[in-house]
Order: sequence, then C-alpha cells, then structure tokens
Amino acid sequence: MRITNRCVFPAGWTEETLFSIHESRQLNPNIAVGFFRAGLVERFGSGIQKIVDFCRENGNPKPRYTIYPDMITLRMYSREQNVELALDNSKQKGEGIEPINEGIEPTNEGIEPSNPNGINKAQVRRKRILNLIEKNNDVTTYSLARDIDTSEATIERDIAWLKRNGLIERDGSKRFGKWVVLKSDLN
Repeated sequence: MRITNRCVFPAGWTEETLFSIHESRQLNPNIAVGFFRAGLVERFGSGIQKIVDFCRENGNPKPRYTIYPDMITLRMYSREQNVELALDNSKQKGEGIEPINEGIEPTNEGIEPSNPNGINKAQVRRKRILNLIEKNNDVTTYSLARDIDTSEATIERDIAWLKRNGLIERDGSKRFGKWVVLKSDLN
C-alpha cells in the first residue's frame, strides 16, 4: 500500500531524520491543539513510530518513507509482498533470497506451543482487557497497555475487535466516557 501526503519538511530531512529524536511542529497549531483537546490526538509526533510498531507487531516489513520537498510517501508491505519482493530482487541480482527487513519478528497470533488448550495470545489479551474493564470501567488504553505489558496500539486493536464483536461499547466521549461490558465470553 502506498500513501502520499503533501507536507513541508525542513530542508535536508531524510527517512533517518524521521526516526531520530526531533521536534514535532504543527503547521496550524490551533487546529492541532483542537484535535488534541477533543481526544483525537494522543501525542504529537508519535504517528510515524506507531505505524512502524504496528507493522512490526503484525510481522510485516518496516514501512519505507520517501521524503520529497513538498510531500512524503509511505509504502507498507504485506508479508506476501515481502516474499515477492525478495524473489524479484534475488532474480534481478542473480543471488539467493535476501530478507528485505532483517530483525522483524512476526507476531504469533496463533496457538503457542506451550499452550495445550489452544488459546492464542490475542484471546488471552482480550479476556484480560474485559476483566480489567469490568473492575474499572473508566480504564485508559495507556493503563491497560501497562497492566498487560503490551503496546497501546495492540490494546487499541483489541478494543476495536471487542467493539466489532459486540463485547464492549463506549458510553460517552473518549475522554469522559465509561466502558460497558456487554458480554464477557469471547466465544
């Protein structure tokens, strides 16, 4: 998937600059602060890292960013595309298959060898989320991530799954609302 967005970066920015510590500058601070206060922005300057973390957690290759003077392009590859790209690259170079993104460990959303009951990691996390919400219905994704020892992005995906499957719903706004557990059985 390729996403392109018009934007203005400081002169000389590269993909490496995006991943180093840098100041987050909003082109229109009034709009940015409005979105932040409405609860639509969790933290300024965290979007690129969230995308990278999401890809890593799902076993996808690290996304590729290309910075142009007036825009940025983000390319994200699926696991299947990773294999196809590796095969294409190896044919062009006349070499063996080279991994495109070394060091990215695929997540094990399937059955774990140490788990004889066949319950996967996602099911365990989602059950823990339900239990924590039942104990404290105004719990935040940050505290859920901390208690379960996973990323906020993973918690947000699990919450979206729980909502989609009719297990929980949000009563009120993101900032002042409460969670309501509709069903506590994942099956």
